[in-house]
Amino acid sequence: MTKIIKSGYLLALITALFIVSAATSVTAVLIRFEGTVVINGTNFTANGAPVSVHINNSNTTVRTKFVGQNESSQETIASGYFIIDLSCQQTENITFRVYNITANGSTPQVCNSSTLFVQGMTLYFNKTPNSEPCYYNLGCTSNFCVHNVCRASSTFCGDGFCDSGETNATCSADCPTPSPSPGPSPGPGAPGPEEPKNASQRPVLVPGVGLINNTKLLAAIEKVLAKGTLSDQARENLLRLSASIVSDIETTRSIDTSATESTIKTTMKYKGTKKVKNFIVYEKIPKTFAQTASKITVSAPSGTIEVVEADPEYVIKYSEISPNQEITITYKVAEKVATTVINSMVTEVYAESLEDIVTAPPVICNAGDKRCSGNNLETCNQDGTAWAVSEACDYGCENNACKAKPAEAAVDYTPIVIAAIVIAIVAAFGVYYAMGYRKKKSFAPKLR
Repeated sequence: MTKIIKSGYLLALITALFIVSAATSVTAVLIRFEGTVVINGTNFTANGAPVSVHINNSNTTVRTKFVGQNESSQETIASGYFIIDLSCQQTENITFRVYNITANGSTPQVCNSSTLFVQGMTLYFNKTPNSEPCYYNLGCTSNFCVHNVCRASSTFCGDGFCDSGETNATCSADCPTPSPSPGPSPGPGAPGPEEPKNASQRPVLVPGVGLINNTKLLAAIEKVLAKGTLSDQARENLLRLSASIVSDIETTRSIDTSATESTIKTTMKYKGTKKVKNFIVYEKIPKTFAQTASKITVSAPSGTIEVVEADPEYVIKYSEISPNQEITITYKVAEKVATTVINSMVTEVYAESLEDIVTAPPVICNAGDKRCSGNNLETCNQDGTAWAVSEACDYGCENNACKAKPAEAAVDYTPIVIAAIVIAIVAAFGVYYAMGYRKKKSFAPKLR
């Protein structure tokens, strides 16, 4: 196999992989995969093809690298090869996808600490035929992924989207016949036909892919995040979380028009269970709505708006959204446009991180309050969320305070004194009697 990285780093790399695998945990393993990608059995994939890693056949992307992309700045990878460093758990199954199409060569791999370096892999995949779901143009046999379906050309009559280049004359199925302009009134008070003034739809979002090759979108996201240039890992994280949260976003799009203005609203409700940090919405507005971003007034309460390019395209960043939170983005132009423009809008979502929701305990008491609990005195904490024992009462607790030590009762010696006197009298009487008896006996005549 062609040497992929500079040999000077190979020994250090293997040592580092071993050390990290041993230090991470008992079951965590860090493995490096290297190899090539073959399309339709014969052609090697050119640089730039996305290779994603999935655990136990999950649709969630763990890592995404691109053919020809270095894993770090200290490595030099040969053209046509991929390198992926992956942290996994013992016995997990590892599968690979190219252009989000499952590859069957050299897969699945099993996460095992005895194998830290897998070289010479060849991932085989077949491009998707027309009319099948897709995520990338180059994942289709035709090289056209139109609204997430492989098509024979960049537009497809019958997909429900009136795209640029399609008209009622060329595709009435996607571009309905516009209502004719009102003619002369047929009679007093008889109104002429009117064009539709509003329309709405519930588009189904798909995982974001624009970030992969759209450098202007990347620059706009870097600007709203205000964290400088994003690393490859940070960009992969945005793509991974896009795939994770997209099914939790309930989206509604509507348009209202009048003779002097038109307004598009994109409303999103987050149905997930975790808090989303730095939630980013990317929207591409059809030029049939406005030729340039300078003609559009955009509003997004609590969001940071950035123009990707004047074509027009926008990103809107929300620092945080919580479960069941709803956001609305509004685009307004000072002219009347056809309501069908919403069919051609493109929307993607990204996120920087997900956080568990920590529910605050309820307030159950006033800070500093006291109460009795058995023979213990309890005090309410500063947050008012819990009682804590502040004192153990030796003599019981009453009226939210420990009872004082009871006073010692005075001893009544009267019964003792009486008993002593009685005993003394009885004793004296006994002595007197005994002495009298002896005296009487001593004077009695002796009988012979």
